Amino acid sequence: MKHLKQNRKMKKSSTETIGVFNWSLPAYKAMDGTITCPNAGACKTGCYAMSGCFRFSNVKKKHQSNLDLTKNKNLFIKSINDDLVKAQKKVNKVVVRIHDSGDLYSADYLNSWFVIASMNPNIQFYTYTKMISMVEKHKSNKPTNLTVIYSMGGTEDHLINTLQHKHSKVFPTVEDLEAAGYKYVNDDDLLIFKTNKVGLVYHGQKKYENTQWERGL
Repeated sequence: MKHLKQNRKMKKSSTETIGVFNWSLPAYKAMDGTITCPNAGACKTGCYAMSGCFRFSNVKKKHQSNLDLTKNKNLFIKSINDDLVKAQKKVNKVVVRIHDSGDLYSADYLNSWFVIASMNPNIQFYTYTKMISMVEKHKSNKPTNLTVIYSMGGTEDHLINTLQHKHSKVFPTVEDLEAAGYKYVNDDDLLIFKTNKVGLVYHGQKKYENTQWERGL
């Protein structure tokens, strides 16, 4: 497949019958200057997708190419659908994570994923996002097979109702995560479908205490 890939976590979350694939954009700021995470906040200081292999030139170029593709809506939708056809030949069930880096950077781009999900009702899509107000504004158009997880650490955390919204939060350790009542999903992304309180243990290259996760924005 040309656009949908499987990183290490997606492969680990997959089984013999379920294939989990991911789609990536540049993290925070693309090579052409496009801000792909407009509501990034505390997360910027320790973002795993702004370090390590994500900084390799070939990876950055591929993610920029993906971003460029999204700006041609019809071609983007066709390209993803072509990959989905190929994916369904490999496994019985296809699951797609929209973004292991980047975010829903515009309403038009969000709508493209609404269209893709609507065209593929037998495929489960999910995404983490900090674009809370934008998704809430357009949520009446969201297909039921697209699950949205509001990700804390952005500029709109105050809009997340932790008692009602499916959301994720980053913790320094598994013990802290579980003590707060969250479900640990680092090792299996598909567990996000079983809880509204998605817990992630920080795994950026900076030490947790050197980020702004606990200090706020």
